[in-house]
Amino acid sequence: MIWKCTCIIALASELLALQVYQDSSVNATVGENVLLPCLYHASAAVRVGQYRWLKGNVSEVSPTARGYEDRVKRLLDDAFRNNKNASIQIQGVTLSDSGMYYCEVEILGSGKAFGNGTNLQVFSPQERDQK
Repeated sequence: MIWKCTCIIALASELLALQVYQDSSVNATVGENVLLPCLYHASAAVRVGQYRWLKGNVSEVSPTARGYEDRVKRLLDDAFRNNKNASIQIQGVTLSDSGMYYCEVEILGSGKAFGNGTNLQVFSPQERDQK
C-alpha cells in the first residue's frame, strides 16, 4: 500500500512539472495581425525545449505549413527559454483562420504539455462594425 501512495505522489508532482497557459479566445478582423499568446511554467530550469501550435489538434501552424506560409511569426529562442513564452503571431488573418488553436510545449526533463486552447474568431469588417 505504501508503494502505491508513493507512485501517486511522484506521478502528481511530475504532472505539475510543466504547465501551459493560453487565452481562451482572441478576436480579429480580416487582414489584421493577431497574437496567439502561450506562456508556460516549468519546475526545472529551461535549457532545451521546443514548442509548436496546432489548429484543431491536427494541422500544424508554422511559417512553412500549408495555408500559413510566411504568415506565422515565432519568437526567438531566448524569449522561449528566458521569458517562458511560446506565443505566435498570424499575419493577415482570413476567415478560414478561425478555429481552435492549441499550444504544445516540450521541455527536456519536464515533459510535454498542451494548453487548453485558444478560440480564434475572425470577423469580416462588416460583421465587426455590427458588434
